[in-house]
Amino acid sequence: MQTKIDLWRMPEGDGGTAWEAARARIVERAARYAPEAEVYSVSAHDYAVGMLEGDAALVEASGFPALLAGLDRSLEARAQSARSARTMSVLREITQKTATRVRRAAALAESEPAALESERERALELVTERERALGRERESVLRAGQEREQWIVAQGGALGERTTRALAGAIDVADIERIRDRSKFHSLVDATVAPIWTAFAGDVAGHVSRALERIAKSRPEIRITDLAALRLGGEPGTGAWSRDLGSGIASTIVLGAIGGPTVGFVYGVARAFVAHPPGAYMKRELGTDLYATLFPQFERDIAAFVEELARNVRGMYDDAAASIERERKLARSETLEPIERALASARDPEARHRAEAALETVVARLGEADALLVAAEAQLRATAAEREPPAALARNGSEGAGAVPFDADAYDRGLRPERYRVVVLGALRRGKSSFINAVAGTRLLHDEGRSEALFPIHVRYGERDRAYALEREGVWTEISTSAAMAAAARSPVLIETPWQMPRQLVLVHAPAFDSGNEEAEGIALAAARAASEIVGLFSRQLSDRELALYARVAEFERPMLLAHTIADNESAVERRTVVDLAGRYLRERGITVNRIFTISALDYLEAAQTKRAPAPWNELGALRETLAAHAEEHMRKLAERERRALETAKPSRTVDNAGAQPTLRRALARFFGRA
Repeated sequence: MQTKIDLWRMPEGDGGTAWEAARARIVERAARYAPEAEVYSVSAHDYAVGMLEGDAALVEASGFPALLAGLDRSLEARAQSARSARTMSVLREITQKTATRVRRAAALAESEPAALESERERALELVTERERALGRERESVLRAGQEREQWIVAQGGALGERTTRALAGAIDVADIERIRDRSKFHSLVDATVAPIWTAFAGDVAGHVSRALERIAKSRPEIRITDLAALRLGGEPGTGAWSRDLGSGIASTIVLGAIGGPTVGFVYGVARAFVAHPPGAYMKRELGTDLYATLFPQFERDIAAFVEELARNVRGMYDDAAASIERERKLARSETLEPIERALASARDPEARHRAEAALETVVARLGEADALLVAAEAQLRATAAEREPPAALARNGSEGAGAVPFDADAYDRGLRPERYRVVVLGALRRGKSSFINAVAGTRLLHDEGRSEALFPIHVRYGERDRAYALEREGVWTEISTSAAMAAAARSPVLIETPWQMPRQLVLVHAPAFDSGNEEAEGIALAAARAASEIVGLFSRQLSDRELALYARVAEFERPMLLAHTIADNESAVERRTVVDLAGRYLRERGITVNRIFTISALDYLEAAQTKRAPAPWNELGALRETLAAHAEEHMRKLAERERRALETAKPSRTVDNAGAQPTLRRALARFFGRA
């Protein structure tokens, strides 16, 4: 989507406008890197003005009608595909069950009356016991639902107080202008309450999904995830409900809480500001209203939300119990009625003949139904293939990239033990490339407009600019520097450049662990495991997923630094708040970091280009110097140990010159940890 086209209407030499020329370049690049993508050019400003003034021509010129239609087509296609897949699954299940019943009916039709009488007696005993067992299971599920409802309400009892206490602290340190600005205040509130709701949602989803999945395991015919989605107002098979039960429940709780009680609280605060003249309503007045009305109402809204959630969760258990009850009611008819029909046929030759003919017809119809299902499934696959981009392209933005596996052994063989490797970790759009470019003092990594690399990119000193790709044997093969970023979609890459940093320092651009590629997190962890030091990047706020990754990385016991990136878009108070929150989250998780830096790669590079000092708050220079000092200390220790190893080898050389080299190799092997 090309935005702000209203600002680029100046004419170009060919008679077109500047935005049209830019669009042509975007379309050309999209055709190369994302051939399945549609390109839309829009002006949010023109769309808003056109809608407010009722100017249909301006609305159309804004490009938004085409974009919205495209979104509708995409969403409808995905939802329809999910519904079709679920429908086919149900139909396949029905035909399989019917085929099983027909086979049983055919086997009974060939049995003698005496054998059928004996079968009926045995089946009656079994079905009676089965009815009792299903009844007990139904009652157990209903009780579990009641207990879970009470547990959720009890958990939610302290949720309102915990949330308002956190908000009181955040509002207390926030600037009044940020609170008065509704959009900024909304961001502040979301950032404060999201971790609380996420933790609550995780607890509820964990307990509920484990219990319901146990039911589903013993009763595969109960589509637990679909029942849960419908109870919580979701679309079965789409969004979070297309992954697993726990994800669907947790996502629904968090989005519902932030979109419900939280929005109501922000609206209440905004309404309080609007009700007073400018400058007459400040923190003191807001504080009075918060404790008198706004916080109590927020806590009541939270309690109501939690109670509704608890009822819906109990409803999931009720739905599962209802499925068990249906099975209990059908048990007798499905078990005994086929035997009764077979007995009636066995005593009446004419009835037996009619039954056999009916069975033949049913078997033929089943064959037709199966053929129709096979054809329908093939048609669905073909339609989906036309509608959706290839899986690897959808995840990674480069055709076929997702199909290349990560060879951990080759990667390990390609690493040099004497290097001081600093692995740069972070989620998508955290500025890993910009950070490495700023440290290197030159623009090495070019990934604008493309997906992030799927494999680690190593950057270190070299006499001249060169690039290498890692082969399966653990050997680095030289490639052109212009192909380095593209090569990182297929294998680890090494880039050498004549920078001013220590010669044994290696900066490793790890793949974004949340890129959608199934192996991304594992590859990032493999790079971190082989690191000398870790630099974790985050922006605005450390997410739970980032914290979970850094907690795993902390287990490797490597020195760790964190950097709050893209901080040039924030005020001084916001930057300080982000770092304070990060420190608190890290302490809560027991993650030890040596220091948290606040940086902007853009400000640092612009300062270098314009020969000015970076902004006073920008600590990228300090972070750069820290990494250089650590690498130099590593080199000093390396040289000292090598000197000691050589001294250890000297006596062997005077006694037996032939044994000197093996002794030296053994000493070095002990230090480097490999032969």
